[in-house]
Amino acid sequence: MGLCKCPLKKVTNLFCFEHRVNVCDSCLLSNHAQCIVQTYLKWLQDSEYVPQCRLCNNLLNEHPTVRLTCLHVFHKHCLTNHAQSLPPTTAPASYTCLTCQEGIFPDVSNKSPIAEAMRKSLATETWARPGLGLPVRERIPDNIPPGPPQLASTPAPQKTAPPMFHENPAKQPSATPAVSPPEPIPAPTTSLASSFVEPVAIEQTKVNRQDNKIRPGLVVLQSLDPTIVRWW
Repeated sequence: MGLCKCPLKKVTNLFCFEHRVNVCDSCLLSNHAQCIVQTYLKWLQDSEYVPQCRLCNNLLNEHPTVRLTCLHVFHKHCLTNHAQSLPPTTAPASYTCLTCQEGIFPDVSNKSPIAEAMRKSLATETWARPGLGLPVRERIPDNIPPGPPQLASTPAPQKTAPPMFHENPAKQPSATPAVSPPEPIPAPTTSLASSFVEPVAIEQTKVNRQDNKIRPGLVVLQSLDPTIVRWW
């Protein structure tokens, strides 16, 4: 048991073989993600370690890694290739660590930071989803040729209602409003007698040179209407 060197200062029994310091769950994921980490008791028993992937024998820091709940570390792609080499009917409990033979998938009640980080890392792998309690995704083989391109569907022409016809052409609706005929101008009701104006008497005088007497001559009565002329 010891105190980790991170700001949290947690009491822990985990020990980093490479840095030879006590680590907790939090600083293990942030500062010692690719280090060989086991219990302090195991380090006292055997301090020798090999920072290599058990599946490919390459250094762990060469590729992305995933840490199991048993604290053993593997390259993520190496672990995926190994799991896919197993029969498709392999039960989730049969996926085990190659170093300690402990089950890969943690229990549902395990909510430790290491277990949550492993679930998040393997959630994208089809083989691991059943063991993590996630729905299985169908895997599409790579050798299937793509299908023909789908043509855009053209919208169906809309049906328009036929024009309405009436039996009586006079009752057909007109687009323009009906214009009423102009009202007839009433004939003048003034009679000819009422339009007759008092004639103007024009008296022409006729002078008799012999007896120097003025005799009344012809009188012409003319109204305002030039067509009516009366003689007296």
